Amino acid sequence: MLETQLSTFKDHLGEIAPQGRTMLLPALLRAQKEFGFISKENATKIGNALRTPLADVM
Repeated sequence: MLETQLSTFKDHLGEIAPQGRTMLLPALLRAQKEFGFISKENATKIGNALRTPLADVM
């Protein structure tokens, strides 16, 4: 199940990445919905995809 969640989440990040930082809140909400919390690993993935510093993501 976790593999499927990670794959779905990575696909979602790939879709929203071109929109940049404006998609930060939706990405965080999606991570919370998929995993129940926002891990540092997922926050890092979001930051990298949206070209946003981890400090801004957290």
